[in-house]
Amino acid sequence: MLAKLDARFKGQTIQDLGDLGIGEPHQGLELRASDAVEELEYHPDLIGKKKLLIDKLRGIGRIFEFPENAIGKIGEGDCYVRKGRSKIPISISSPPHIIVDASRRFAVYSDEFIAVPPRQVGINGTEESKRYLRALSLFLSSDFCTYHQFLHSPQWGIDASRADLNALTIIPAPLQRLDDAELQDWNDLLLRLRTGRSTDQIGFNSEPDNTERPSELLLELNTRVYNLLGLRQTEQWVIQDFVELHMQLNKGKFTPEVSRKPTNHEQLVYLKALRDCLDGFLPKDREAQHQLELLVDRESALLSVSLSKSKARLEPSIFAADDQASRDLKTIRDRLLTRHSQWIYFNRKLKVYEPKQGKLYQFKPLERLHWTRRQAVLDADDIIAETLVEAVSGTLVLLPQ
Repeated sequence: MLAKLDARFKGQTIQDLGDLGIGEPHQGLELRASDAVEELEYHPDLIGKKKLLIDKLRGIGRIFEFPENAIGKIGEGDCYVRKGRSKIPISISSPPHIIVDASRRFAVYSDEFIAVPPRQVGINGTEESKRYLRALSLFLSSDFCTYHQFLHSPQWGIDASRADLNALTIIPAPLQRLDDAELQDWNDLLLRLRTGRSTDQIGFNSEPDNTERPSELLLELNTRVYNLLGLRQTEQWVIQDFVELHMQLNKGKFTPEVSRKPTNHEQLVYLKALRDCLDGFLPKDREAQHQLELLVDRESALLSVSLSKSKARLEPSIFAADDQASRDLKTIRDRLLTRHSQWIYFNRKLKVYEPKQGKLYQFKPLERLHWTRRQAVLDADDIIAETLVEAVSGTLVLLPQ
């Protein structure tokens, strides 16, 4: 997916936004005290100007403006900069600009001078580029940006949770494709995210109006980014679930949210996503749809996949182990457990093909991690690929019942 986007938006990355008046990203200003043991430049013009106190943002989530306690002042004793390292860092600290967190937690737009701290990133622009800069700050606050930066940054997930500057410069950002009306919508969205409210006024600094939920506004943000990039629904699922859930496994962690038992609703969401992916592989003129049945007990679940004659999509079925309607599935499960017990011990997501029945069975652990829409997309790819291999060898063909 990322390779496809690189090809689609070649020449439309963040480092290619010069035509819009937006400069290239650069690392922040390394302020020093006068007694530092290195060659320094004295910049009295910085005295009294604002600086970002990055330590005050420790543990903070996604933000769109800085809290007051995270803004300090540059004093007389720390207005020195490493020799030859001042011009660009001071430039990207000057308004209008965006301050991007090294861990990509935020990308805050500002109309004020705020000294960008070391290792953080600044992006500045011209007065004429303000609307595009605000849109870019939203783009960099999206789930897609987090997904892209995680997969392109060598340190993130291995050592420090930090993305590097090179990863930021290559992210596709086709802001040139926004017309005036769309650009104004993006600017309005930033205002609503900052205030938690909506407004009908055109001015960026207009007074807020009706209260909106932050989750709804974040959903709108991500939807706008997905539409701008032309991502399909399944690609959006891959990104959303990875950012919201799978990144909790960072650095070997295994959080309670990842390991808990999925709810009935989450199981149904997974089944519908899997069904849609499998049905999407079938020829449109073929009157057949995938039938999914799930048997759930205390520790695991057995998934049954088959084809049935139908023009309409078939609703998945979920059965509890003590449900009378699940008697046939329980018989099959017990037989498969007896036959493949040692394989299930080593492979908790074991797939078993039954060519005579025209069915595929899969054991799935009852952990939230295995019941996401992203996992449904990956499972569908595996099922389709393995079914084709088996069909070519003459072992299995899923046939309508």
